[in-house]
Amino acid sequence: MTSAGVLYAQPPYRCLVGQKVIPFLNAGPATLSNYQWSATGYTFKEFVTDSDLKWGHATYLSAADWQQENPVWAWVTSGSLGVGGSADAYLGGEYAGRVYGSCSNLVETPNSQLDPTIINNHANHVTPNGSEYVLNVFSANQNAVPLKPAAYFKAFVGTPVAYWAPQGVGDFAFMQILSSTISAGSGDPWFISWPEWSLDNTYPYVPSYPADQLQYPFNLSLLRSTEDTPNFTPSQTIFWAWINAFYQANEHFKMYVIYEPPNNLVGTSMVPLWYSEWKWNPGDTVVGGSWHAVPSGSVQDFGKFPAMVHPSWIDRAVNTGG
Repeated sequence: MTSAGVLYAQPPYRCLVGQKVIPFLNAGPATLSNYQWSATGYTFKEFVTDSDLKWGHATYLSAADWQQENPVWAWVTSGSLGVGGSADAYLGGEYAGRVYGSCSNLVETPNSQLDPTIINNHANHVTPNGSEYVLNVFSANQNAVPLKPAAYFKAFVGTPVAYWAPQGVGDFAFMQILSSTISAGSGDPWFISWPEWSLDNTYPYVPSYPADQLQYPFNLSLLRSTEDTPNFTPSQTIFWAWINAFYQANEHFKMYVIYEPPNNLVGTSMVPLWYSEWKWNPGDTVVGGSWHAVPSGSVQDFGKFPAMVHPSWIDRAVNTGG
């Protein structure tokens, strides 16, 4: 009789996103070889970065990995997800046929929520929860460089009590990636550009927080938070020396809530839970000795979304003001 299952998932085959699992195939006294495994849902092998955080991305099981006796993976997606395996069976050194096994594994996510708020510094207007566009946030005061938008992000993550372990309850944190082009000057502009996508300063943001908040609806005062205030402040003295100075930026941001579940003996890896997407597109010129906003400039708030794919980046933008 052949059976299959997933080791280090809590009986009867339960685990959290980000917790690594190992499948097994049992065919009694038979010796098995030439394995082939499959799993439904979105699986990954590890989330990796280089030592300087110049790149980061998820890695995935190769075709050869799925042919190992005990491949290791974790899930990003949740639900009742299937695992299937097959192998050649030998009894007494003689080939006895191909054996098959399968099981269903319940993959769960922690309780979580993300609440982004974009604040219009110029008009003192607040748009909560990514629900609408916010226009002309950047604007400019006389005798000052452009005002910056302010984006505040509050979140909670609560690991279900059934998964709390001696090693802890898991952790969560914020991180952001961006694509940015900024130009400034007078007649002969200079540019600074970060490719799509680049890490915004560091990964993850410090501090990280224990995933121990379980209640929903939640108490807003208990939410963990971070903020982003993208900014460009060139020398005002230089700007006054330019007759037709200008400033233009086109910046695109994705702020993530990321989660590391409690260790389950095999290991864990970071998974994203939520992200909020927004853009800052200011433009200003000096006319008659003072700054004037370009009417087409805006902040666009695209809202918040469950994260189904890991963030990835190919460069690191350090000290950009965000």
